[in-house]
Amino acid sequence: MSNSLIEAQDLWLRYGKGDAAYDALRGVDLAIDRGEFVAIVGPSGSGKSSLLHILGLMLNPTKAARLTLDGQDLVTASEATRTHLRKTKIGFVFQRLNLVSVLSAADNVRLAYWLRGEKPNGQADELLDRLGVGPIKHKRPTQMSVGQQQRVAVARAIAGSPQLLLADEPTGSLDSCNARLVLDLLRQVHEQQAGGLTTIIVTHNEDVANAADRIIHIHDGQVAHEPSIASH
Repeated sequence: MSNSLIEAQDLWLRYGKGDAAYDALRGVDLAIDRGEFVAIVGPSGSGKSSLLHILGLMLNPTKAARLTLDGQDLVTASEATRTHLRKTKIGFVFQRLNLVSVLSAADNVRLAYWLRGEKPNGQADELLDRLGVGPIKHKRPTQMSVGQQQRVAVARAIAGSPQLLLADEPTGSLDSCNARLVLDLLRQVHEQQAGGLTTIIVTHNEDVANAADRIIHIHDGQVAHEPSIASH
């Protein structure tokens, strides 16, 4: 059995039609192993977020010779299959966090369990406690600090023990102190998550990328060169 959780070969994504069309991804090849902590790095407009959205099953590629998640062929998968995989195997941390403003911290996390078809039964509270935000579990996002919101967002993303954690510019709107805290938190979660976790962070910041074990550089919709090992 392959150790790769994700495999992509000749992956293309085109936006627009006719003269207005452009290729955000142009023949991307990559493989990401189970348990890896990977950063995808590139300037604005390089295609890195488009790639993350395809890996997270939020976008369909225009074409691909091969695209698999945990051995499941995504090129021919039905929308129902893709939705099931997205709900059960993938957790997301967005730059804007996307916490539900009318729900408490605990209910935001419980919602993630419910969407995965699971009953929380206390796990949401335990997860918030583990990430250091148990005391504010009854607060809504507007009553939390930015750092607390980030921790709740990470808790929501890993609720139900997904295999894959995707973070899209998770520190893009943070100062250097909070950015470091979020990176340390993602690293902690990656190493401690029950059942193992594969983590992919998209960033334009090389310093952020150095929190990962491997860096994949994207430029003009293509992998720029062979992935390199980040130094700690």
